[in-house]
Amino acid sequence: TTEGNDEVATVYLTGGASMFKGVRKGLEANLNIKIQRWDPLKPVHIPESQRSEELQQNSFKLGVALGLSLYQDD
Repeated sequence: TTEGNDEVATVYLTGGASMFKGVRKGLEANLNIKIQRWDPLKPVHIPESQRSEELQQNSFKLGVALGLSLYQDD
């Protein structure tokens, strides 16, 4: 939030850069805050027949696609 004096407790990192070696630890050290990798597919129900190792390994790249799929043009 940008209002008040609330502090950010955790930053969630996703996307291709989240997989670069040392990014999370570097951000934690420079920002002095906990950094966690966010998996945008974690709350999404995916039928067993549609799950694959490739999808699991690349799920961190799907945050924007999932967000856009929720967008409604009124």
